[in-house]
Amino acid sequence: MNIFPSSPLGRKLLYAILLFSGVFALISSFLLICHDYKQNIKQLNARFDIVQKSYLPALGNSVWDFDDQLINHQLNGIIHLPDIQYARLQSNLGTTWYAGELSLTYQEKKQFELFHDDEQVATLTVIANMGSIYSDLVSKAILILLMQLTQTVLIGLVIYWLVNQLITRHVVKITDFAERQNFSAPIDTLSLDRNRSCNDEIDRLVQTLNTMQQRFRRDLLTIEQQQTKLYNNIAQLKNAEQLAQLGWWRLDPTDNTVFWSKEWHKILSMSAKATASHQAFMDLIIDEDAEQMSVAFDTLFQQHQSFNLEHRVRLATGEEIWLHHVAQVSHHEDGYFFIGTIQDITLRKRNNLQLELVLRVFENMNEAVLITDGQQKIVKINRAFTDITGYELSDLHGSTPSILNSGRQNAEFYEKMWASIQEQGHWHGEMWNRRKNGEVFPEWLKIATICDENNKVLYYYSIFSDISEKKRTQELMRFQANFDHLTGLPNRTLVFERLTNSVKLAKRANQEMAVLYIDLDMFKLINDSKGHLVGDELIKQVADRFKSVIRSSDILARVGGDEFVIIANAITPEYSAELVADKLQAVLKAPFMIGNERLHTSSSLGIALYPFDGIEAGTLLLKSEQAMYQAKELGRQKSHFYTDTMQQAAKRRQLVKEAMLYGLEQDEFDVQLQPIVCVASNKVTKYESLARWNSKTLGQVAPIEFIAAAEYFGLIDKVGFLVAQKALIAIEQINTATHQVAQVAINRSIKEFSSTQVMPLSELIKQSNVPPSWVILELTESVLMIEQLTNNHEIFLLRDMGVKIAIDDFGTGYSSLSYLSKFPVDMLKIDRSFIANIETDPSARRLIDTILKLAEGLDLETVIEGIETQAQLDFITELGATYYQGYYFSKPKRVATLLEEITRSVSD
Repeated sequence: MNIFPSSPLGRKLLYAILLFSGVFALISSFLLICHDYKQNIKQLNARFDIVQKSYLPALGNSVWDFDDQLINHQLNGIIHLPDIQYARLQSNLGTTWYAGELSLTYQEKKQFELFHDDEQVATLTVIANMGSIYSDLVSKAILILLMQLTQTVLIGLVIYWLVNQLITRHVVKITDFAERQNFSAPIDTLSLDRNRSCNDEIDRLVQTLNTMQQRFRRDLLTIEQQQTKLYNNIAQLKNAEQLAQLGWWRLDPTDNTVFWSKEWHKILSMSAKATASHQAFMDLIIDEDAEQMSVAFDTLFQQHQSFNLEHRVRLATGEEIWLHHVAQVSHHEDGYFFIGTIQDITLRKRNNLQLELVLRVFENMNEAVLITDGQQKIVKINRAFTDITGYELSDLHGSTPSILNSGRQNAEFYEKMWASIQEQGHWHGEMWNRRKNGEVFPEWLKIATICDENNKVLYYYSIFSDISEKKRTQELMRFQANFDHLTGLPNRTLVFERLTNSVKLAKRANQEMAVLYIDLDMFKLINDSKGHLVGDELIKQVADRFKSVIRSSDILARVGGDEFVIIANAITPEYSAELVADKLQAVLKAPFMIGNERLHTSSSLGIALYPFDGIEAGTLLLKSEQAMYQAKELGRQKSHFYTDTMQQAAKRRQLVKEAMLYGLEQDEFDVQLQPIVCVASNKVTKYESLARWNSKTLGQVAPIEFIAAAEYFGLIDKVGFLVAQKALIAIEQINTATHQVAQVAINRSIKEFSSTQVMPLSELIKQSNVPPSWVILELTESVLMIEQLTNNHEIFLLRDMGVKIAIDDFGTGYSSLSYLSKFPVDMLKIDRSFIANIETDPSARRLIDTILKLAEGLDLETVIEGIETQAQLDFITELGATYYQGYYFSKPKRVATLLEEITRSVSD
């Protein structure tokens, strides 16, 4: 028997048997060795038990008696036990006895404690030699392993021989039989060299192979018959493709060979000798269609998904033609192949493109198109017609265009229209028609005719566009140009036009009239603090109230953000301008409810009269506006008639504005400091910063004038920023010179809190070298009017930084304990108007006393302004005022002057 078979199956079988047998031998050997090892360990533990039970009590007594000879005898008895190599006894007194020799490898150590009458007297250490155990174990392991491997190999060889005799040699013969088969040779029946028929799987396999051979012979005959039939079909196909001018191709995926038909070569103007290949055809496809066809062929070849596409190729002559290309996979019994056809559709494509272009233009026109026959029966409409009118073709087919008639054009209109069509062949103009839903709409319409060679009308066509949006846009533009979008009132443009007409009517009727120019007080602050939505709603409610108190013949207009103009026509003593003004002021006194907000506002109102103040619309508007500004300067919530002095004031105000803009650029604004004195110590502890302006063009301008102008023209934030910046520099210089800490008070107006044009005061302080505790922020009581500012982030941010908060001119405005509780106030500054008559007016004294007690109760410091005499100082000292300032101690001084005085006082 050949131990190493030549067949691959036999070798694999032998190797598998040996591998699994070897693994089994190793596992069984390992288990036997583990069992022997456990038995040896068990025997060793039994010897340790002998030592513990037989020797320990006697050794304990010997150690107690200190019998050296008996101890050595007992230790020698221990080491003569099997596998015990070494014993050591150590008493608690430090004496040690030894027996045996100590090996350095394969040891197992055990310690025992010796007792005498329950008292520990010594420790016994016993060491067993594991070497012999391990040596015996290794010998047994080798023997067992050899026996197991030998047994395994023998069993494996026997199994292999049996399998080879019963299975493998027959499989090899069956394989050789299958490889010899040639269906053109005589039938060769398969038979195996077996002693008897076993009727097992191998016999059934032999029978199946012989049956399959016979079937293959029959199938081969059928294939030959079908092949003959296919050749006949191919011949018929060639005839058909010539008649249909249809070229075809075939690709065999087994070897990638390609066949092109004769008609294929003709369509593509290719020589019959041209090499057929898939890439050669792909090279003809123009770039724009190459990617589409590449994807189509990839899908066909990889996923067997057919395609039906139109694409372009460029012939060798340079001509570009269109092809209708169809391809699919064709399956047969031996596999499959790919087949496709092409047809030249260039002429059809060009015709279709022209037709498609016309239809696309027709369907996608923004203008509606309606076509009728010669009898004016509707035959065609486009999509825009349906979009505009709502009619589908099914609604109109066979009807005449009169179905669209709106009734707005009379018979004469249509007579003129048809006369133009018949004479000139066309008509165009504006017309009103009716949609399907009954809505009437305007359209711009053109009608023309299509005639034959005999000038007989074949068709009428009309093209029109819906101009409703255009008319609405025109109307909206007219409205936007003349009316306010928020209130619907006339705007400045329209009110000027209507005022011009009113002047003409007043002149013709010899009547008087009035122009009232109204500006809402502090509306900007409400708008900024409450938001534009609230501001817009307030404007609408104000307009409604104004309309409720004027006559229908009067004209109300909105000419600015918070500005209104009223033209009171034909005023009389019974309906005077004063009466209208009073009504307008009164109607604003009730609060406005906007959502959950309860708001108050008032107005400043200027009045110009015709013909006394002017006889032209522009003059009356200008003078009423000037009168309004004068009313605002008088303290708001006022009405004022125009006077000639207002014109001079307006010119002065404009001069101040131009000079102020120049002064801001040239840094003309300066700061002066007025000392604030501690009443108790009579020492300066604070300074109030005061703005001063020495204009290059106007000279020294009073603060009351330029501050009012700055607020009026929206420049107060820039002026305030410069003053604050210089005040911070000044207090730093003063404290450095005095080596003491004084504070500087900086005034801020209402408008400065809502400004976004300059840096906030908190940021300015952070960028300076001045600690926030050196700064006092002075707010006027008018700030407290705006409820939103009680939550103003900037004020609370300054307070959190350490800046002190003072209320300036306390008692002159809207003093309120509720505001004092809402604001983080540290100090009250009592206005000088309370001090002027303090020596002669008892009520002034009582009022100051009340304010000081109020401040004391709220734990607030007080500064009394305007102290000019010793008597005034004595009085406020007696009442318990904290600080004072005024000319009695010092006028405001330039910073340089103060520094010179400080330097002299320090040197003295």
